[in-house]
Amino acid sequence: MADIFKSHGKINLSLDIVGIRDDGYHLISSVMAETELCDIITVSLEKSDKFENEIVLTCNVPYIPCNEKNSAYKAAQIMLELSGKHNVKVVIDVDKRLPVAGGLGGSSTNGATVIKALNSMLECNFDADKLREISVKIGADVPFFIEGGIALAEGIGEKITKINTDYSALLLIAKNGKGANSKNIYAQFDATEEKNPFTTEKMLAALKSSTGVAECLGNMLTPVTEKIQPSIINLKKTMKNNGALGAEMSGSGSSVYGIFDNIRTCEKAYGAVKALYPDADVFITRIKNE
Repeated sequence: MADIFKSHGKINLSLDIVGIRDDGYHLISSVMAETELCDIITVSLEKSDKFENEIVLTCNVPYIPCNEKNSAYKAAQIMLELSGKHNVKVVIDVDKRLPVAGGLGGSSTNGATVIKALNSMLECNFDADKLREISVKIGADVPFFIEGGIALAEGIGEKITKINTDYSALLLIAKNGKGANSKNIYAQFDATEEKNPFTTEKMLAALKSSTGVAECLGNMLTPVTEKIQPSIINLKKTMKNNGALGAEMSGSGSSVYGIFDNIRTCEKAYGAVKALYPDADVFITRIKNE
């Protein structure tokens, strides 16, 4: 019998680059917020005919690798090994609905979802600390999705502090064209002399009072990605011109989100974005904060 799980995306309400490690990884201070927009992952366990553990992964997006390069596959490998079970076949299907390479954490959330699913299905019953420890082995953003909600991410993204806030918001998310190459974006950021100001402290203060959040949005990588994909500028402008309280790029791009205070205005902005970029991926969703 298969179990079905929602694999939620995220946006960066703030993204400050605060340093760089000796190994080249950038240190961040970022407020991340989980979204209702999600992929759908189906997981089932079967007996393996190969007398060994095996993983079968499928995905509706043909160019996504369904092997050891995939975070969901990696998560299944680790959980199978830690479970101590034998002759188990894990069958995973990923229905991608989050834009690929859009800065919404699609790969990371898939890995986290499989970790949590198999923790129960394989009867591992690891606690939250153990799950976070496992998640770091898959990717820097994966620990955030073990927690979910709204949180402060530090280090290379693996240090997560849950933020106690009742803030939620209506979102319009849009991605036009190809996704951004994170490695390239960070390299160009390093070569840039003038950088956007830090915004995380202001965002934390705004979330504490649940006021003025949209005015505190910030992402230090935005100017770099905008030079490669000018549509980011146009998406932000279109959202703001059509009632967004604020608009910003998520992650290293290239998705842009706008925050709205009512559905009619959000739907109007949706239409304006679609008129500007008919082939863009555009979604109305909310920040998930439970």
